Amino acid sequence: MKWTFGLLVVFCSRIAFADEQTTAGPPPEQQKQGSWREKFIDPQDGKLDVSAFLATAYGFVPIASIITDPAIGYGGALGLVFIKPNHDTNSGEMLRPDMALAAGMATENGTWGAAGGYSGNWRNGTLKTLAGGAYASLNLEFFGLGEALPSSAPLKYNLEAWGAITEADWQIGPKPLWLGLRYAYANVTTSFDIGNNIPGIDPIDYDQRMSGLTPLITWDTRNNIFTPTKGVYGQASVAVFSESLGGDRDFQLASVTGIWYHALADQLTLGVKGDVSASFGHTPFYLRPYVQLRGIQSLQIQGEDMAQVELELRWQHWGRHSLLAFAGTGAAWNDRDEFNDSRSTVTGGVGYRYLLARLFGLHMGIDVAFGPDDPIVYVQFGSAWFRP
Repeated sequence: MKWTFGLLVVFCSRIAFADEQTTAGPPPEQQKQGSWREKFIDPQDGKLDVSAFLATAYGFVPIASIITDPAIGYGGALGLVFIKPNHDTNSGEMLRPDMALAAGMATENGTWGAAGGYSGNWRNGTLKTLAGGAYASLNLEFFGLGEALPSSAPLKYNLEAWGAITEADWQIGPKPLWLGLRYAYANVTTSFDIGNNIPGIDPIDYDQRMSGLTPLITWDTRNNIFTPTKGVYGQASVAVFSESLGGDRDFQLASVTGIWYHALADQLTLGVKGDVSASFGHTPFYLRPYVQLRGIQSLQIQGEDMAQVELELRWQHWGRHSLLAFAGTGAAWNDRDEFNDSRSTVTGGVGYRYLLARLFGLHMGIDVAFGPDDPIVYVQFGSAWFRP
């Protein structure tokens, strides 16, 4: 289900200003440019920059990303994010913009999907809303839960899903505290290549309807949402899926995420991210928590519960260019009392970033990660730990 709504992630972002700076450019009298240069060249340093283009009345961001996760194979995603700026009616300050998205993706193993949606901001930015829908046909591999492998090799299966989500978040006074409520609905059908008679999998998992509410509480002091250099992001949520809400079964998913950014020096940023997730009740096998670290295939280490931590050090060593190194470890298990029936991994890697939009603090680049299997390459739009 991560990919079912994954195409909605980009438009969920709300642009915030950063305090990052680059070297000064030529004086104003030397900055007269043609219209295209004004939108794509920063007058401060004469380098490629899309800040002015994003700040236009109805600017849009073309999304083109390479998919390299071994879980679904090599492929690509294409889309357009349309942006409408907002301003405070009292002070005139720029607020988070409204956004609309249309996107699609496909990979070499036959996986494909499409999504669309809208993100709005109201009451001078103190209320955020989100609504969207998606369809996906995903060709995946099942590695078992904890050590409970179904066989000596992963089992191939197809997951076909369509659904919709809607969410509202309210800011509590002037504090960086948000309270939110999300509703999700999906119809999901799964089929294994060897037939739908897999030990340990509930027969209802193969064809079911899900409907659930998720209360959220978020604390966010990051200096921007794309590539932060300081601040804290924390979120706790409990998703409650129930027959009383229109689904086929009752189950719950709880998660806590914490991210901390700290500037060790002017151009050196340390980031630390930790996650803990737990599942309860008759949770479908494909929604059980799994380790999500750079360097390991999605869904490869999966269980009833999961915990992971990752560290990243980014050095903006030359103007707009950054180098980074990262490392992490994670585990999933089935017995939360004894921590038995568990699997774990250690990953790490290196990456490169370019400051693509100085005004918004947006960096883009590539990571090469190493884990238990072959190296994996990731194209990154903003932080690898992006949170809207």
